[in-house]
Amino acid sequence: NGRSIKVDERYQTSVEGVYAIGDVSSRIQLAHVAAAQGTACVEMLCGVENHTDMNVVPSCIYCRPEVAAVGITDAEAKTVEHYINFDNFKWPPVKVHYAASNLFGQWARVVDDTLYYSFGHNTYADSTNGMTGYICAIDLNTYKMKWLAGPTVSNSTFDFSYNRIICGYGFTDEPDYLYVLDANSGKYIQRVKLRKGPDYIVVTGDKVYVRTYSYDYIFNIKAGVSGK
Repeated sequence: NGRSIKVDERYQTSVEGVYAIGDVSSRIQLAHVAAAQGTACVEMLCGVENHTDMNVVPSCIYCRPEVAAVGITDAEAKTVEHYINFDNFKWPPVKVHYAASNLFGQWARVVDDTLYYSFGHNTYADSTNGMTGYICAIDLNTYKMKWLAGPTVSNSTFDFSYNRIICGYGFTDEPDYLYVLDANSGKYIQRVKLRKGPDYIVVTGDKVYVRTYSYDYIFNIKAGVSGK
């Protein structure tokens, strides 16, 4: 096309049996991109599925300090939509306050092929019969919800230790707790009473650091009999 060699998703050019990778055909002209494309091209010729994703190519600007970037831009992200299936999410059969229709996302983490997502509203749980402070797990291959935990288990950040989720919930005049959930099922495992509701939860090694409005906590993680 005057600027580069046009190829299809298998790096095949318009000439059968001729392939092009790297600077001559890629919009991203980096050595590690060319190497990944070359490997992918050969693997596909051998019948192996292509696992390269040009949306997650790391790049950097060599300056002081160095600047790095990966993924799509904010503008590109606004054009991407995924519809998540919440068919198995059932509201309790009661009349609730308008806040139940104003749930918003609070924190999200991706682990392997699962999106862990917490959501709720920013007023008292009683206003919606307790319907706030949820965490759900979403399969990123099917965009279907795997499980839903809650209510009132998370309105702060959350983190992971082994296959456990460390999360917490608290609000003015409401009970304040740190929770441990099973990351595979969302089932409740343990809770610890806090003096104030948690804002930030960070797991580092075998310790859990919890920041609240007026107190900081450090908890030690102790493996169970199963080692998990």
